[in-house]
Amino acid sequence: MEILRAKDVVDRRPAREMGQKWWPGGSVLRLNDVIVIRKYSLICDAQFKVIPAAVNEQLFWQPTSIDLGVDSMDLEAELGSRLDFLQRAVDDVDRDKIADLSNLSNEFIYLMHPFEWYAYGHLFDTLQRLFPIQDLGVAQSTLLVCGSTQSVADFAQHLQVFGYESHQILGIPAYCDGIKVRNLTVAESPAGIAQLTVESVNWLRKCYLESPRFVSYLRRNESLYPEGQYILYLDRGEAGSRDLLNKHELLSNLAMLGLPIMVFKGKETVFEMLLAFSRARLVIGVHGAMFVNTIFCSPAAAIVELCPSNRVVQQMVRMPKPCLNHALVIVPGFADASIQVDPGEIVRLAVDLMLSDLSGQDAPSGEL
Repeated sequence: MEILRAKDVVDRRPAREMGQKWWPGGSVLRLNDVIVIRKYSLICDAQFKVIPAAVNEQLFWQPTSIDLGVDSMDLEAELGSRLDFLQRAVDDVDRDKIADLSNLSNEFIYLMHPFEWYAYGHLFDTLQRLFPIQDLGVAQSTLLVCGSTQSVADFAQHLQVFGYESHQILGIPAYCDGIKVRNLTVAESPAGIAQLTVESVNWLRKCYLESPRFVSYLRRNESLYPEGQYILYLDRGEAGSRDLLNKHELLSNLAMLGLPIMVFKGKETVFEMLLAFSRARLVIGVHGAMFVNTIFCSPAAAIVELCPSNRVVQQMVRMPKPCLNHALVIVPGFADASIQVDPGEIVRLAVDLMLSDLSGQDAPSGEL
């Protein structure tokens, strides 16, 4: 069993230092007369030519995630090849299926992801595109150009914490290959790919936890989640991979700690999620997208993330957040990345984390 602790590996760099080799973190593009294509969520000009400065995320993810370990010359060649790949995707688009919205004077803000839908583990990567333009304010006429939202429960509620309402969400209709708009604001994520920055985490926490609607919800429901007095178990359910084969044995051992165990399945509403994570004493489960919500945990919480050795992902434990009592526990994985753990060993680790007081330790620079 190998253990990585957040206090040792968390990425404390400010936004200006976190970009990839070609990543213009936090830059804002104001584009005129452009076309947003459904395929890979691409942005091109009126002549259907991909705008390279507006597709940095696509260059990373498509057709597969890029290897950033190559030298600069090889990376430049790879990026050129990928740009050609993206252009071919645009060339295949049926131009008769482009909805022309250029007669609308609305301000359009790009908020899509190269997957064409929102993987929950990368949802905050996308939402932090709003961070560089937060000072612009929110006009009622503004429209957010979004991808498919079916995979994220209450997607509109996520946007409400930033001041946007459901009528401002604009998806590309199923019968269209894209839309043409008169003006489009494209704000790059302030961090690199699949990362958050100290500044954007502070901003996300403030937007969510201080939103009037959540504060009202908290007042009505806080007795259901007594602060610091329960264990939150993240249950992957029927995910089909990364199963914990002796889950019930681990839960039985956790129950001996004397704290109630609340099971989180990932189908909860935004406010239920915020309440559950922000007030938990211990968050534990097998690595998955739900761990991205640990940015809302309190500094006094503890986090145990179980990870199969054949699918190690360090994104969550390295993510800057107030809670540094986060341990990524790497255990042998079976072929399907399912795992079996020693319950007593895991509970002892959890207790050790809960007894550790890192809440007063220097956090990554900023307000965390």
